[in-house]
Amino acid sequence: MKDAFLDLCYAKPVLHWLKGRGKPYDALIEVLLKIGEEDPLPVGKDLQQQFSLTSAVLRRWVTLLHEDFLSAIAEETDVLQFPAVEHHFLIEDFANQAFFTCRLPVTPRVGEEVEVPFLQRYAGSGRYHVNRVVHRYEEGRTIITVWLQTGQYNQHYEYLKDRADFEKAIDFRTLIMGNRYEIEKILREEYPNG
Repeated sequence: MKDAFLDLCYAKPVLHWLKGRGKPYDALIEVLLKIGEEDPLPVGKDLQQQFSLTSAVLRRWVTLLHEDFLSAIAEETDVLQFPAVEHHFLIEDFANQAFFTCRLPVTPRVGEEVEVPFLQRYAGSGRYHVNRVVHRYEEGRTIITVWLQTGQYNQHYEYLKDRADFEKAIDFRTLIMGNRYEIEKILREEYPNG
């Protein structure tokens, strides 16, 4: 039930769309729509008491709601829409880290160079390359997080990192948390011929 609630709380526009269609779970939708990002998920026993239901009936409601949710997002094109696009940039530089939010007409892709002169004095450089891009869809908006790193993009370095990860020659924690110098040292030892 908790997993179903998590799915449903991240797609509230679908809950609005499902509400009022004559299904028994409308009261449950009202509860889920009131849950904020920081609020805890409802507990089954509390919901049973609130709606005077047995656990079996509540489980049926949740199952039916989740099935209808999955059907709606699979079949109805207009149920999920994410028209507002935000770009979040995270800059990892030798000197500092910086973060800024904006709206862009085009999202930069991995490997592309990006110039950010308005953070040059703070972050230590104004030229970066895109290291990673993640798209997140929630509450009618698309949040695109773009990680920028100093220096030029090195496709061969990225290939060796992927190879080392695949062959388990470098631990995942080092790949994620380690700095470039540490990773390069490991890669040179593991692959002396490149």
